[in-house]
Amino acid sequence: MNISRISVFAVCFAVGLAVVSESSMAWGKKRSSSVGQLSSSANSNSKGYPNGRPFVAIESDFDKLNLRFDSIDTDLDQIAANLIRIGQAVVRVERNTETIDQNLIRVGQAVVRVERNTETILDDVTLLKNTLEVQVSAKSATDTGVTLYVQVIRNGIGVDLLPQAAFTYGNSFPVAAEAATCAEAGCFEEGVGGLYAIKLVVNESDQTFAGTLMVEDRDGAGTSLVTFDIPAAPVTVPVEPAV
Repeated sequence: MNISRISVFAVCFAVGLAVVSESSMAWGKKRSSSVGQLSSSANSNSKGYPNGRPFVAIESDFDKLNLRFDSIDTDLDQIAANLIRIGQAVVRVERNTETIDQNLIRVGQAVVRVERNTETILDDVTLLKNTLEVQVSAKSATDTGVTLYVQVIRNGIGVDLLPQAAFTYGNSFPVAAEAATCAEAGCFEEGVGGLYAIKLVVNESDQTFAGTLMVEDRDGAGTSLVTFDIPAAPVTVPVEPAV
């Protein structure tokens, strides 16, 4: 096989170009990889930033974020403190409300007591108004009867203008004896200052009588004990005819 020098030179030149080209491409790839590694390491903590951005700028951004976080922490602390104050205020309000409720209960109880006392006072006033004080003195007793002098008082004031029907005598002793208000004219007299004169008639003499006198009007009533002595009837001495 006959091969010329030109053919051999051409083959050698082609092989040399291939080797040089491959070496150049390998070096370019290595350089690109090194640059990429440098860029990646320079911004390893800040993905998304453009390659080649200085590291100091990224640190400044984090400082700003830290300041914002500190501000948020401060605000949260203030919110917590305010919530604590609000809770304490609510507790105070609850305690004050309980105190107010207790005081209202005491006031209500006092009002009930006042109402009861007022009702008692009204009852007492009504009782005083409706109660007549009756005082009796028996005088001028004879074997047929006695005069009762009666004073009728209400709240310290004599009661005038009472009719005879307002007076009722009930005899108790002696059991078998009788004593009653005289129904004749002049048996009942009205004085002043609530003073009255009432005559009683009896059916027995030489006895001690005891009973009660009741006085009653439209507003109330009152009673009094009455005692009196009826003397013995005078002895009639027969008169002998003159001789």
